[in-house]
Amino acid sequence: MTDILRLAFWFSIVVSLLNYGANDPITVAIETAFVYLLLVLAVISAGIAGNVRTPVVLSLVVLLILLAWIIFQTAPLPEGWPVHPAWLEVRKLNPDVHASISVTPGDDLGAYLKIALPFGVFMLSLLLFRRDGEAERALRLYGVAGGVIAILSILQFVFAPRMLLFVEKTAYLDSLTGFFVNRNTAATFFGIVSLLLLTLLWRSTKDVDFRRFLSTLAQPRPQAKGWSVERRQGLFYAGLLAASLLALLMTKSRAGVGLTFVSLSLLGILLGSTRYSRTQRASFASRPKVGIARRLGLLVGLPLIFLVILAVFGGNVMLRAEVRGAEDPRFCTLPGIVASVKDHFPWGSGLASFQEVFPAYRDPACGVFATWDKAHNVYLEGTLTLGIMFPLVAVIVMGSLVHILVRGIRERREYRFAACLGLAALLLVALHSAVDFSLQIPGFSLVFALLMGPVASICLGRATGAVSPSDQQGSGRYRIRSSHGHRKSENA
Repeated sequence: MTDILRLAFWFSIVVSLLNYGANDPITVAIETAFVYLLLVLAVISAGIAGNVRTPVVLSLVVLLILLAWIIFQTAPLPEGWPVHPAWLEVRKLNPDVHASISVTPGDDLGAYLKIALPFGVFMLSLLLFRRDGEAERALRLYGVAGGVIAILSILQFVFAPRMLLFVEKTAYLDSLTGFFVNRNTAATFFGIVSLLLLTLLWRSTKDVDFRRFLSTLAQPRPQAKGWSVERRQGLFYAGLLAASLLALLMTKSRAGVGLTFVSLSLLGILLGSTRYSRTQRASFASRPKVGIARRLGLLVGLPLIFLVILAVFGGNVMLRAEVRGAEDPRFCTLPGIVASVKDHFPWGSGLASFQEVFPAYRDPACGVFATWDKAHNVYLEGTLTLGIMFPLVAVIVMGSLVHILVRGIRERREYRFAACLGLAALLLVALHSAVDFSLQIPGFSLVFALLMGPVASICLGRATGAVSPSDQQGSGRYRIRSSHGHRKSENA
C-alpha cells in the first residue's frame, strides 16, 4: 500500500511541475485535494510514527491557526470593528454590503490552498519516507530528477529558446526558466537541486576523502570493486551538478546565482568541518585530525570553484548585474510596500489582496509597465495580507525547522549530511524570499517542502530497530535504535 501511495505522490509532483509551476488555481485545488487524500490514506494504512508526530501535529496546528485567522479576516463585522476603510466607502453606495477586514473576502479561502499544499506535501513525505534508507532514496531520486530537468531545460533553451515546455514563451525570452514561468523561481529551484547534488556527490565519495576519490579517477581499472561503483556514482552526480549549475547561470537571476553561491559555501563548510564517526556521535566538536591547510581548503575551495564556473559561464549574469545594479523596480517599489504594511498592520488586508492594495501605494516614478500581483518579498507580502499572524507563524515554522536540523547535526552520525543540506537549502530559500517570490509559486513551494520532508525525517532518526552494517564492524560493538530514536550500545 505504501509503495502505491509513493508512486501516486511522485506522479502528482511531476504533473504539478509540468503545469508551469502549478500557479493555476484549478491545478492548486486538484493537487491539494489529491495530496490530502493521500495523507489520509497514509495515516490509515501505516499510522504516524512517534518520532515524526510532533512536526506533523505542529503543521496541522499552524494550518488550523491560519485558517481561523483567514475566516476572521473574511467574516462580516459590525460597526466598531477594525474593518477595512474601503468597505466604508462602498457602504455609502450600498448600505447592505457586509464589511470585513479583508479587501478580497471571496478569494482568500482559495488562496489558502497555496499554503495548505506545501504543508500537506511536507507531512505526506514524513509519513511515506519513514526510515533513513527510504528518505535517502527519495533524496537521490529528487536529485537525479532535478539534474535531468536541468539538462532538458538547457536543451530546450538552446534549440527552442521561444518555447516553455509545450507552449510559446511570452516572458523572459533571454533567460532559461526551466519548467517555471519566472527565471527567479527557476533559479531558486536549480539552486536547491545543486545543493542536493553536491550533497549526493559528497555522500558517494565515502568518508569524504576527495584526495582518494580524485586519485581513483586516473586509474583505468580500480583495484577494489567498491571503488568502481563509487567512481561511477561520483562522476554521475558530478555531471548532474554541473548541468544544474549551468542551468542556474542561464537563468540570469542575480539574486539566485549569488545566494546559491553563499549556500553552496555554507554547505561545503558544514560538510567539510566534521566527519562522522562510525562509533561516536557526529558533531562539530568531534573533528577529524586534519591540518590547517586542508581546513582552509575546505573553507575556500568550493567558493573558488563556483567563482571559476561563474567567470567562465556567467557572463550574462554579471553583465545584467552591472547594467541594472540597484536600479530595479523591485527596489523602487519597496517603500510603497512598506507603507502599505504599516497602514494595514496588525489586522492585514486579506490573503489574496496584494494586487488590489498595492496600486494605491505604487510610485509612478518606478514605471507604469507590468501588473504586480506579487511582492518581490515574501515577508512583506505575508505581513501585509495576514497582518501580525504572518510573523508569528513564520517564527514558529522557521524555528521548528532549524531545531530539527540542528538536532540532526548533533545526533545523527552517518546521516548527518541531510541536516547540512537542510540548513543550506533553508538559508537559500529564506534569503531569496526577501528579494523574490519563489515561495509564492505553488510549484516551487511544494518541491521545497518535498525536499525538507525526507531531510527532516532523517534528522529525527526514524530507522527504528535498524542496525547499520557499518556499526557491526570494527570494535565488536554495534548500536541499535530504540522506538524513541535514542541510541544504546549492545555487545555483539
